[in-house]
Amino acid sequence: MGEEELKSIVEDADFDGPLINYKEKGNKVEFVDKEDFEGSDVYKLKVTLPSGTIKWYYLDADAYVPIKIETNHITRGTEIESETILGDYKEAGGVYFPFSYESGPKGSSNKATITYDKIDINPALEDARFARPGKK
Repeated sequence: MGEEELKSIVEDADFDGPLINYKEKGNKVEFVDKEDFEGSDVYKLKVTLPSGTIKWYYLDADAYVPIKIETNHITRGTEIESETILGDYKEAGGVYFPFSYESGPKGSSNKATITYDKIDINPALEDARFARPGKK
């Protein structure tokens, strides 16, 4: 595995995202401006990860949830810009989650879309689901 792939895996392993406990993770967060994004007021934040990857977070000014994330990182010596647009926020287990994600290269109309129908928080699971395959 190359250094860039390893860096990407480490960044993706941050399940909470770079804003939660950002100082402890070594991330730098800067307020940039208040802007308009598709008719909504947003706070634009610049997040610099220890790896050098820069993420631009656009937080809804009313609900403080991210509605857009732009990422700039280096892959094989080339700067790559991507964006993720989050929407259709709904409450699940007392927390608001985006039920819609659209992501891909920045400025491209060719983006992948993920839509969730339902999010369950801490559902009951039978112990049998964690048994080794083939074992009874």
